[in-house]
Amino acid sequence: MQKATFFILAMLFLITSTRAQILQEGFNPEEYLECMQITVQQSDTNYVEIPVGPPENYEELYHSPDMGLDNQYDIWLREDGLVVLSIRGSVGRKASWLENFYAAMLPAKGELNLNDTLKFNYNFAELEGAKVHAGWTIGMAFLGPHMLDKVLSYYQEGYRDFILVGHSQGGALATLMGAYFHHHSDFPQDIRLKTYASAAPKLGNTQFVYDYNAHHLNWAFRIVNTEDWVPQMPVSVQYLNDFGDANPLEGSKEMMKQLPVVQRVVLRKVFKKINKETEEAMAILEKYLGKRMHGFLEEYLPEFERPEFADSENYLPCGTEIILLPDNEYPEYVKTLPQLGVFTHHMYQPYVYLIKKRFSL
Repeated sequence: MQKATFFILAMLFLITSTRAQILQEGFNPEEYLECMQITVQQSDTNYVEIPVGPPENYEELYHSPDMGLDNQYDIWLREDGLVVLSIRGSVGRKASWLENFYAAMLPAKGELNLNDTLKFNYNFAELEGAKVHAGWTIGMAFLGPHMLDKVLSYYQEGYRDFILVGHSQGGALATLMGAYFHHHSDFPQDIRLKTYASAAPKLGNTQFVYDYNAHHLNWAFRIVNTEDWVPQMPVSVQYLNDFGDANPLEGSKEMMKQLPVVQRVVLRKVFKKINKETEEAMAILEKYLGKRMHGFLEEYLPEFERPEFADSENYLPCGTEIILLPDNEYPEYVKTLPQLGVFTHHMYQPYVYLIKKRFSL
């Protein structure tokens, strides 16, 4: 009798603590639209009116305080057990935009000294030479450990399926959060994690993108409206050192020795000029988007120690891209929307319109 009772209790525990797999790999447009309905609830209402309410089959579980440079996230639960982690994008305050413009690069593995007692040890990639956006790494210093603790608490309750979503800056942070989770020793290996980075800017160099895409194949998506300029940012410069040690440019030095003298002299001059000008461009970007921007952070993070910047400004797109091409009706549709200047194509409504058009929803 005691054995039978124990067996029944054990089965009840397994049924209640384990859940059937909810998420499947691949882009799901209906899933993305639900997540967009959630993440738009975090819009800065002083800047733009929230155009739609949250999905009816979701419940909000948690709303974080503002932290760091005005970052924030919400947690929503779908009735079937899917947990959505929604990271807010830029808001109309100076600190939020400083985070975007602090666009020097840092190594993808390292430590930030936020003050005398608070340090952020991070690892976003294992591939040697991987580098990421400095401002969003600061955002992660506050969001990352906080969100990881929340995920682990829901994991203990039996939840296994999680979506990271964000629009604009929120999309960049959602991508970086996925990398942070993947490379963190405390993150459970049996969690199914999908990322929808909507209208996300670029956030790392070639090696970071290689590392991220290899580990998140068919589970991380970057959704881009081709009329939106934000996914093309930050300004990027690729110079010869970005290619690494094994590259044809290095081999070309030996090849040039076989050329006639005049051709050899001309080609060497061209390579030298290209290398010099791209290095100068990179130095200018690092000066103004790194050192100068760091000075502005003192108002918000007075004890933050300036990190050592990486020698790169070679930003590339990250994740599997879902490209949204406007149709012939799109220009007329855009005229019906609130006109927000250069941000009109960047907002929630154009992305929803184009997704529905592309996938016939």
